[in-house]
Amino acid sequence: MKTVRDLPIAGSGMASAPLPEKLLTVKELAAVTRMSVRWIHEQTRLGDIPCYRLGRALRFDPNEVQRWLMENRAAGPNGRNVGR
Repeated sequence: MKTVRDLPIAGSGMASAPLPEKLLTVKELAAVTRMSVRWIHEQTRLGDIPCYRLGRALRFDPNEVQRWLMENRAAGPNGRNVGR
């Protein structure tokens, strides 16, 4: 039985797409980040959070979100990351 990971990417010449095992929903991402659903929607509308649009639905790759969070980590006054 084929899975989504086995689907070819149109025009890419690749045999299969390197998709994550699970994509998060807006509600799941809001719960994980402890932010509101409204905030998640606003950040995706602004193009800040990496996401996939499937029709009207938004889905998030946990690895891409984690990378995005690390890249947007706030720095303290001494240049070190806050919380470290």
